Amino acid sequence: MTPPRAPEVRALHLRMLLDALPALGPEPAHEVMARIPAPTLARIRRAGRLAWLPVRLLVETCEAAAAVLDEEGLRRWGGVALQAAAGAPLTRAFFLAVLGRERHDPAALLSSLVKAWPLLYAGCGDLLVMERAPGALRLLQGPTPPALRRSATVLPLVGALGAVPAHCGLAGRADAAWSPDVEWFEYRISWAPPPRT
Repeated sequence: MTPPRAPEVRALHLRMLLDALPALGPEPAHEVMARIPAPTLARIRRAGRLAWLPVRLLVETCEAAAAVLDEEGLRRWGGVALQAAAGAPLTRAFFLAVLGRERHDPAALLSSLVKAWPLLYAGCGDLLVMERAPGALRLLQGPTPPALRRSATVLPLVGALGAVPAHCGLAGRADAAWSPDVEWFEYRISWAPPPRT
């Protein structure tokens, strides 16, 4: 039997989080960067964008942000990172392809992001669509490694999921049900219907 893979994350994801920091303001961005351990920052910057890195580097980056940002700031950071991903050369085509025909359908984009989860995270559990209803989607993540069961890593993901409706031009929100002592997390994303034309 093959042992489970150690939790890893793509360098691309870590770089998008770092690139999103300036949108939070120069002072918080500087303070977060100063709190990220220098070896962690160097390893992220040195790695090729598609390289797998230990999830510990994500945790250290997010913990540095959590020491500076409140819960809303962590969510906003995740949302800004998602918007940056939508415009980045390596990922822009993905967003355009998914939304090409369904411009105002957050469910289409969220479902595609779920399929892309294994491209960004390895050994971090699955992300599954559990329920789809008009104007809402419920996702389940698990089994979540203990290292990722913390608000510093969960809240930016909630912010990214909550930014999907806005990326589609709709008002929306995301909430999470999670705890450090459970393996399965639940995310609920909801949005208002598109305006009638």
